[in-house]
Amino acid sequence: TYTIDVPSVTSITENDIFTSVNTNDTNKITFTSTDTNPVTVVLSVSYGRLKILSKTGLTVVGDQTSTLTLTGSVSSLSTALSTIDNIFYQSNSNFSGIDTLTANVNSGSATDSTSLTVLGDNDAPTLTNVPVEKTVNETSTNNAVFDSTFAIADPDIAGYTMQANLAVSHGTL
Repeated sequence: TYTIDVPSVTSITENDIFTSVNTNDTNKITFTSTDTNPVTVVLSVSYGRLKILSKTGLTVVGDQTSTLTLTGSVSSLSTALSTIDNIFYQSNSNFSGIDTLTANVNSGSATDSTSLTVLGDNDAPTLTNVPVEKTVNETSTNNAVFDSTFAIADPDIAGYTMQANLAVSHGTL
């Protein structure tokens, strides 16, 4: 008989370095079993990666990937899974929304999951192929300031219309 409980994780900010899944003694993964054979626990997420620090007594596959497989004795697994600041989550770059952390023991003998709320952060827009300096004749007109390779990108609003305000110190645009 296996029992696994995954805690609720309040919130994680997009692009944070790893955030602990086990934050305190009342909010942590718990695992128990009466089995004496080696046990396998698979932790998985869809939009990020998982990391384990202390691996004592465990065989670990997939550290820092979306699927973390831990095999070992019930005692070693219970310790590794419930230790504060031992299991960590990091969202994929620029992902914000809901991810799900699922724990699966011995191919479905026990399963539990929780939602991970990944809060977006404000990513700065980027400019590419910006001319450093443009020299034009004093009375000339219709001078191209940017060529066709100039681009503005903002990962927070990809696919939406953006507006840019341009100004010059002397002259008019």
